[in-house]
Formats: sequence, C-alpha cells, structure tokens
Amino acid sequence: MNNINEVIRLFRDLNLSEAEAKIYLTLINNSGNAKELSKRSNVPYTKIYGTLSSLERKGLIYSSNERPKIYYIKEGGLEEYRARMQKELYEKYEKIKQFLKKEGEKPSIWIMKNYDEILNKVHEMLLKSKNEIKIAIPGQLFLVEKIAPIIIAVRNRGVKVNILISESALSSIRCLSELASIRVGDMMFGGGIIVDNSEVMILVYASNGVTALWADHAGLVEMANAYFNFLWSKSKALI
Repeated sequence: MNNINEVIRLFRDLNLSEAEAKIYLTLINNSGNAKELSKRSNVPYTKIYGTLSSLERKGLIYSSNERPKIYYIKEGGLEEYRARMQKELYEKYEKIKQFLKKEGEKPSIWIMKNYDEILNKVHEMLLKSKNEIKIAIPGQLFLVEKIAPIIIAVRNRGVKVNILISESALSSIRCLSELASIRVGDMMFGGGIIVDNSEVMILVYASNGVTALWADHAGLVEMANAYFNFLWSKSKALI
C-alpha cells in the first residue's frame, strides 16, 4: 500500500478529512509545530490549527505545553479511535434496528370469510399460545369440535384456558370440562378468541356464514378483553 493517495482515501473512510490524514501521516515520520507541519504536509496554514485541534479531539495526536506547541502521534490512538468508531457504528445500527422493528410491528387487522382460512388462523393462534386463551362460544358452533384436540394439547403444556359458552353449546363442550375453566352465559352477541392478551379473533355470525376479524391491535385486544371479562363475571360456572 505504497500509494499515498490510497492511504489517504482509507483514512477518509475512517471519517478523517484529507487534511487530517495528511497531517497524521506527516507526524508518523516526525513531530513538529503547526508551521512545520503545514509546510511538510502541504496543508494550508489557514487550516492547520483547526485540523490539529480536530485530530486531538479524536485522540489521534497530542501536543506539548511549550510555545509554539509541538504535536506528536499518540501511541495506540489509532486503535482507540477505531474502537470508538466501531462502538458509534454499532449504536447507530442498534437505533436503526429498533426503528425498523417498531415499523415492522405496526398492528395488523385481517377480515376473513372463508371457512378454511378462519379455521387455519384459529389453529395458528391456539398452537402458539404460551400463557392464556379466552374463548367465547355463543352457540352450537363449528369451532367446538375442531378446536377440542388443540385445547387438550395446549392445556397439557400449561396454558390456562377459559371458555365462555351459551346453553346451546353445552353438549359439545363437556368433553373439555376437565381441561378448561368453563362458564355459561346468556348475553353473548358474537364469539371470539383472545390469545395471550396480544391477539384477538372476533367471530360474527349471519345467515350467509361466518365473518372473522383478526387483529393484534392493542386497542382492539383490550376492548375484546374487557368485554370477555365482563361476560365472564356475569356468567355461572359449569356444573
């Protein structure tokens, strides 16, 4: 790497100016005062003091207390500067990563009307549960028999399961009575599932089929949670 211009370019990649690079390379050969360094490095004298001060702030050189000041290469300064640059770059990278993470975590809302799509999403929600599942079943629904095996599986790994049902769904749900807390209520206007207080699926029934709204929007999850908890408090335990 004998080409001095190539070395200066590499220094510039380290966030040093061309003048700083020239002065630093000049000081490697010999110390000197501002006037001498300006002459030896071909850095204009009008720039020399500002450039020397910048190199001192970066910890690459130091100066004596005499007049005129004599400037020297700081031993280990380049390695310390590299370490600081790496740290600053890492901190900037972490900030960018956190920003992108937040951008990627914007809440999602999906509307589904296809039976298989709804069922697949329900399965996905239940299978990835870690702490708690809340299920509201207002009628004799297709969900009951389809989710029973998954409820058994997640309950066996310690997930708490609360199921709120209407009288008409009793016959389908008794098979789960030993695996879940089940209560009976009569004020439900729709069904739904809340998993780990982080995502919700709201089920709306009509004569032409079922429509599902899935969301991980904190506000919607909170509203669904409040509604479920209210109904739960007004319901009675399954006997």
